[in-house]
Amino acid sequence: APEGNLTSQGQVLDQDADPRLAHLARVAALCNDAELGHDEGSWYTEGDPMEGALLALAGRAGFPPDELRRQWSRTDMIPFDAGR
Repeated sequence: APEGNLTSQGQVLDQDADPRLAHLARVAALCNDAELGHDEGSWYTEGDPMEGALLALAGRAGFPPDELRRQWSRTDMIPFDAGR
């Protein structure tokens, strides 16, 4: 779920205090083809489960994926290739 806090060793992480966390959260949401859905109190992923988890990370860090995708449009896509 994209709700709640991110913690490390029992401490709540703050994206304002660590810009690397904010950058990671934005990248996780924008380099992603999954969708998170919410129905009757439950969250679900459409697409790759790992990509869904990254969307949840972005939401917990305070960067709702839908808002980010409206602000930042995708201009190119390089498909995953293990050789690259």
